[in-house]
Amino acid sequence: MLDRSVLFNLYFNKGKSMQDIADILGCSLHKVSYWMGKHALLTRSRGDAMYLKHNPDGDPFLFGSPRTVQEAQLFGLGVGLYWGEGTKASPSSVRLGNTDPVLIEKFIEFLVKFFRIKRDDLRFGLQMFSDMRPTDAQYFPIGK
Repeated sequence: MLDRSVLFNLYFNKGKSMQDIADILGCSLHKVSYWMGKHALLTRSRGDAMYLKHNPDGDPFLFGSPRTVQEAQLFGLGVGLYWGEGTKASPSSVRLGNTDPVLIEKFIEFLVKFFRIKRDDLRFGLQMFSDMRPTDAQYFPIGK
């Protein structure tokens, strides 16, 4: 028998997966799953489990409020760019469609300043139209 308080502590308080718990307790995943159910401990969905696995320190989108007039202007610009030119189809990504490198850089500054997004975590995609030359797109200035 696996103790309810031990399972609760490892799973909910420490954020361990059922496989992690099985490894820690030296038993099978099936046994952990069985006793989680027996003790009526609800398990995470796959989506929640993946989110927790990739964000062990909590929500990566911590919001910091503007504290100065300049920050409020940047915040307003960032929200306006997202609202006007952002893609809202996915709840797990932020996308902006624009060709102006100054606006793109300001949007990046907005994400870094207010949502603590790391520049190294940003990914960029390029959509080219048939009337564009690849060399022009290749040397497109995107800031820092």
